[in-house]
Amino acid sequence: FRGWVYLRLAECFGGVPIVEEFDSSLKFDYTRATREETYKYAIEDLQAAAAGLPDEPQADGRLCKGMANHMLAEALLGIGVETGNTSYYDQAITAADAVIARHPLMINRFGSRSENGTQPSGVPTNGVERYRADGNVFYDLFQIGNYDRSAGNTEALYVRQTPSYEQQANYGGAMMPLGCTIGPAYRDLIWKVGSGRVGGPWQIIDQSEYMGAGGTYYLGGLSWGMIGTTNYVDENVWDGPLAEDIRNSQIVLCDPLVLDVRSELKGQIISAELLEDPSRYSRISVKMTMQDLWGWDIAHSTAFGSSTFVYQFWRDWYVARSSETYLLRAEAKLRKGDKAGATQDINAVRQRAQASYLYNESEVDIYTILDERARELAWEEFRWPTLLRMGGNGSNEVMKHQLENYSIHTNDDGTFAGREFPSWTLFPIPYSVRNLNKDADLTQNPGWDS
Repeated sequence: FRGWVYLRLAECFGGVPIVEEFDSSLKFDYTRATREETYKYAIEDLQAAAAGLPDEPQADGRLCKGMANHMLAEALLGIGVETGNTSYYDQAITAADAVIARHPLMINRFGSRSENGTQPSGVPTNGVERYRADGNVFYDLFQIGNYDRSAGNTEALYVRQTPSYEQQANYGGAMMPLGCTIGPAYRDLIWKVGSGRVGGPWQIIDQSEYMGAGGTYYLGGLSWGMIGTTNYVDENVWDGPLAEDIRNSQIVLCDPLVLDVRSELKGQIISAELLEDPSRYSRISVKMTMQDLWGWDIAHSTAFGSSTFVYQFWRDWYVARSSETYLLRAEAKLRKGDKAGATQDINAVRQRAQASYLYNESEVDIYTILDERARELAWEEFRWPTLLRMGGNGSNEVMKHQLENYSIHTNDDGTFAGREFPSWTLFPIPYSVRNLNKDADLTQNPGWDS
């Protein structure tokens, strides 16, 4: 865990003070190590973890060699970019090889909602058939009961175990499920002014058809709309022949239907352009919600006025899967000049996704890998660390390209069009931290005002 934390610090902030042992005394004279030194410290810890952890998790939610080697591969990529030393890429490939050997991708349907699966203990069905015939293996990866190695999921590297509502309450107060804060608040969206339509596409819903009205399970339940998607992950990465992919299927990445009983468009896929604020529209990922009532916690639903908002039964959360390891290995191979090997790794992930289009070697560059990460890992990967580690020695054209072309504030929302891109390539050292460190100067990262 310490190695993992220092990896993230190196990626996001560059060089930070390295603290090797716990000390309860006050200290006001920390000094920053270099980014290279911080990466090296993370690598040492991750190497020790990879050597000492078991081959497989001893219980659900526990660590194994695969997770340590996965983070090690990422750290070695980071230091390779920072220093320009290509030998680190060979080491990253070796670490990734060790992960992939023990954690093959899931290629066939499995688990709770597959044909031969079983109903997980304690999970409500709400009268809905367990088996989902229109599902696929990617859909299965994100179903209740399917996350852990103990469920036969060889792809999982580390899974955060999420307590149930009752367990949370026993801890001193139930917390809101993740799905409450992530995802669009569709109930708040309205038709474009002047369209002649009343209200919004999901304003009045037949609860006998979709329980929960504005908070129906089909629209993500009780979502507060605090985090949404971008056109990049909803549309851009699926352009043209890239659209034929089970990760882009309606069961995995849902384009919601108009549900308002008054609308002549009821039952049709909504177009964002028909809304007053198209930038607030998002597709709904299976990683966040499910499109039927199976697994929803109706017993703890809430009511506001005439509407009922349903909670999703708590699901676990992937910290990492080996499909990402393939893409880390692809990046390492690309950076050392092995485009053929990089293409092979990217296409391995695409073949599992039953993508009709496979890349040719001539098409593969760092942006190809970033696009594939978005298709495979949206809502899972830590995109900022990924982009920030793409630059070394104070330059990061890759991050600049991605933000200028795909970030919501520079592309999706016209309010920010033409905005000058900032000059920074790392996050700022927080003012509070620098101010408290009164006996030594924690130099600020370039591009941020002191």
